[in-house]
Amino acid sequence: MAVFGILSGRLDKAIRHIFTAIGGQRQSVKPSVRVISSLGYFACLLSLSASLLWLWPNTVVANEMSLQEHRQALSQLTPAQKLAHSHRVSMILEADRPFWNQVAKFAKIAAMDLNIQLDIVYGDGTPETLLTLGHEAIDNAVAGIIFVPILGMGQGLLVEAKRNNIPVVTINSEFAQSSLALRTQNPNWVGKVTMNSSNLGQNLLEKMFEEEASSEQMNLLLLAGSKDNLDVQKRTAELKNAVSKQFANAKFKVVNTDWSASAARAAYLKAIQQDPNINTVIAMNTTMAMAVTHEAEADTSRPMPHIGSLSWNHQLAQGIQKGTVAAGVGGVEFQGAFGLVLLFDYLNGVDTRAKGFEFQVLPLIISPNNYNDYYELLDFDSLQPDF
Repeated sequence: MAVFGILSGRLDKAIRHIFTAIGGQRQSVKPSVRVISSLGYFACLLSLSASLLWLWPNTVVANEMSLQEHRQALSQLTPAQKLAHSHRVSMILEADRPFWNQVAKFAKIAAMDLNIQLDIVYGDGTPETLLTLGHEAIDNAVAGIIFVPILGMGQGLLVEAKRNNIPVVTINSEFAQSSLALRTQNPNWVGKVTMNSSNLGQNLLEKMFEEEASSEQMNLLLLAGSKDNLDVQKRTAELKNAVSKQFANAKFKVVNTDWSASAARAAYLKAIQQDPNINTVIAMNTTMAMAVTHEAEADTSRPMPHIGSLSWNHQLAQGIQKGTVAAGVGGVEFQGAFGLVLLFDYLNGVDTRAKGFEFQVLPLIISPNNYNDYYELLDFDSLQPDF
């Protein structure tokens, strides 16, 4: 398209030049000559237009062949040669919350290993802000964009990136629209990284109660995020289904929060006031899980509930070690890092779409029984993985 624009500009200048030359001669030629001159102008215009129509498809083909040759040349580079060139990439995360801070932390480590200039920005959980931040990234002429679809939306950013020939990798969430349709419409969408959440709720519950054969009725409080979040809806439904299958006559209460410790603490205290028999709490992030843990530890008048978390950090690991937390889900915080690796491969000539468009992170569920096996791997304070 850029070549087409240049050719169009040159053609316009050429026609204007011819028109000026003809116009300048009008004062000194006979009327019959003026007609011939005008016909000559239109004939020239038609000839040049036909040339452009012939040249345009051939230019497109040439551009595509040039791009393919360029990517083929990139794929032949040695690892050292690929790392010698630094790409600038923008990563747009959903919101400035502890979970996304952990995603950013691992992404920064990967960027250092891959010699990528990584710009990380946080949205406010709305599709509008996602698009605004995406426009800023495009204006900064980044080599690639990694972003999290918000509320199933973000297709507009895919389209804008395509217009500017910028490859995109998405992480964590799905679009509301069919992935196959979007992939067909947007060849610049080169990959996505998601969490394999199949049976996640069931596996978490099994780890939380693996040492117990209690006849106590399951009475579970789920502290979730925003009810408008598609991933929250999916996790809630999956966990509710797991509880109903594994525990007869189970009670299941959901409280949607803003993900903060204060909201989780308030929701927990209100829930146990309304139903003192709540014996299990699962939180969708570590911030909420640790807030409940601290509150439950301080209340010696009632038994400590079983507490689980659908994410992981160093503080949660300490809770598992102490026995105040029953289990946590780790590994999903690598999504940003894996997305960066995927984009790095594409920028260096690898056909990521052909080799496997979707990369699924298999979560690890850590409990006191396997804590020592995974602690070193998931110790966020000291881990420096090599990507």
